[in-house]
Amino acid sequence: MLQLARAAFFVSTASLALACAGTDASGGAEGASSSGGIDSLGTTPGGSASTASAGDSSGGGACAAAGSVCTAGSDCCGGVCNALGLCGPDDGTCLELGIACTEDIACCSGRCDGGFCLEPGACEPPGTACDDSTPCCSGKCEPELGGEQVVCTNYCVADGVGCEKALDCCSLACHDGLCGGELCLVEGEDCQTNADCCSDICGNDGRCEVDLSPGCRPTGESCTSGGPTECCSMNCNEETGRCDFGEDTCKTQGGSCTTDADCCSGACDPGTMACVPACAPDGQACVGNADCCSNACVGDACEPPGGDCTPSGMACITGADCCSVFCFGGFCTPPPDIP
Repeated sequence: MLQLARAAFFVSTASLALACAGTDASGGAEGASSSGGIDSLGTTPGGSASTASAGDSSGGGACAAAGSVCTAGSDCCGGVCNALGLCGPDDGTCLELGIACTEDIACCSGRCDGGFCLEPGACEPPGTACDDSTPCCSGKCEPELGGEQVVCTNYCVADGVGCEKALDCCSLACHDGLCGGELCLVEGEDCQTNADCCSDICGNDGRCEVDLSPGCRPTGESCTSGGPTECCSMNCNEETGRCDFGEDTCKTQGGSCTTDADCCSGACDPGTMACVPACAPDGQACVGNADCCSNACVGDACEPPGGDCTPSGMACITGADCCSVFCFGGFCTPPPDIP
């Protein structure tokens, strides 16, 4: 189960092989969203277009055009070989998970479904009614505001990234358009805006309300306040008495964690109990560029990044900002493992 959620971070796509080789991303394309909030399609500002330099095939012959079969980015004119083994767009860009799209070939994963780039395989896109037989790609199944069903929602984002409601955030806290701060309020607590409430409903009397039409309670809400209705995630945290994200939902950088498995990066800092990048800082031992937050492994040690790119662990808007050419949840992250 957890594998689906972690695939949201560790999607295996050869389009990022160039990043592992130290590709300069400074000329990359603009991301799908660079505003402070989430757009009408649900695109998170933490997501972005992953970029790679276009180049000739390694054999020196003609490069393969978009849609052609490939085994590595070097086979393609755009330098992008997606997870389905097909060349991406000739301009050398591809869209990361959770970003709005119109066609499969535009996504690094090779899959555009329901208007979003999703991991390859069988899982449901945002906006689709949740089905026990096919899980949500994001691992998030929540009530549809004003509706009578539960639907898959987009991946949650880290603190400091733009949001519209508490459920947009892995921390379940959205204040002044940014994730972070005090946890969302539950039914009956005093509120000023909809975003203050886990349910995204601040009633006319200035108190949080819960719409139980879908037959379950949203994540963050008290498990039992106002009646015995169960959590939509089917996961009630007995310690906090609140509905928690489902088992398939991983946390991005900065999210609270107890084990490595809680984090999309697969790394939980035992000191801060927060998710951290799975990469080594400057001066630490390495085998390849992907081991380093700077994406620069020289000899057998990580060195500072060359140029003006941002190392993993620092804030970003688009993949072009990052030395790794990979921006996830509002932070530069190491490129995923290339099989």
